[in-house]
Order: sequence, then structure tokens, then C-alpha cells
Amino acid sequence: MHDVAITPSPWFNGCGNGNCRWENYDINGCLNYNNSIMDRLTDTNAVWYLNYIRLHIDPYWTNTPGMQVTGESDISAFDFERLKTAVDNVIVPMINHAKSRGINALSLSKLTTYKTNINLLTGSTQSITINAVYEDGHTGDVTFSATYTNSNPAVLSIKYGLLIAKANGNATVMISYQGGMDDAKTLILNVHSTYFPLTNNLFNPSIYATGTFDETTGT
Repeated sequence: MHDVAITPSPWFNGCGNGNCRWENYDINGCLNYNNSIMDRLTDTNAVWYLNYIRLHIDPYWTNTPGMQVTGESDISAFDFERLKTAVDNVIVPMINHAKSRGINALSLSKLTTYKTNINLLTGSTQSITINAVYEDGHTGDVTFSATYTNSNPAVLSIKYGLLIAKANGNATVMISYQGGMDDAKTLILNVHSTYFPLTNNLFNPSIYATGTFDETTGT
């Protein structure tokens, strides 16, 4: 089974049907109950088990106690300090427990692309693909959702993985992407643009006669 939602609030943890497992902002009771649910749902010896959990932050933890609201869209009772306390004392401990149970499918490991040192013919374009590699081994194309920071816009233009060499020179591109567990990773591209790029894919040493070319040495 891929995922289930867990909401650490008394209503969703039993009080909604008259069987409260904990209440009165009992942090230990909340963690003990919800962590025990995760333990059962991630038991790899069972017929089915989870590898992903969606964790909801309920207004129970973030709203000022006693203030009346007119619905979930009414944020008049929201208290930022309570949010910070809930994240530190409830949400982060639950995330850490989930990770200890092997629920790390959305933990981002690294970003990759086929090549990080790129030589371009000035005036040309080249597309690259940025892949996110996750802790469980699966990958995803994040080319269009990544953020690109370009050190030299006069030399290079980049958007959604498309490189455009505008002038001779060098540019460094920092590619950033934030995973589902709020774990950002970066990848650095070094791009060289010139009217005469000595690269295997752009230089043909056999135009006149049979020849060879070593891209590393440029000979």
C-alpha cells in the first residue's frame, strides 16, 4: 500500500466516534498513539504495509484554544507561536519516527543530470534533464519544477532545462529543488560558451582525413 493520511488530533484519533485515545493537548499521548499506528502500518512482515505517510497539521494545534471559528477557511484563531510549538513537539518527532520505520520514499537524496561540465557553441541551444533521486532509489524528472540561479546571464540563458549560449564566456548555474520532506538539494553546472568548442559532440576530427580527438586534452 502506498500511503495513508495521519492527522494528530483528538477528533481524528478516536474522539470523532466517541472513543478518545488522548485529548487535552497531551503531547505524549498524541505521539504514543500515532506512532503506534505507524508501527502497525509499516510492519514489513504483514501482508501489506506502507512506504509513505501524509502527515496533516490540524488547527487543533495551531488555533488559540477557546476561539470560535466559522470553518476551516477561517484563520482568525491561527497562532504562529502555537504552530512553531506544534512543529517542534509533535510534527518533527512524528517525522523522525516515520523515518525510523523506513518511511523515506520522499526523502530526497540528490539531483543528477547527464553532465555537469558543458561546452556550447555560442548561439546554440541544448536541453538538459534534471532528475531527483530519492532515498528509496526511485527517480523523478524535476526539470520544470527546479529553480535555476545563473551567475552570468549575459553569456547564458537557462529556463526549464533549456540552455542558450548567448555570448563567449563562462557561467555557473546552481540548480535547486526541494523534496516532499522539505529537504532541498542543489546541483552545479559549469557552462563554457565559445565560437570554437573543442568537444567530442561538436568537433569532427575526420573532416579531411581519419583522425582522433581527446576532449580532455583538446588534442
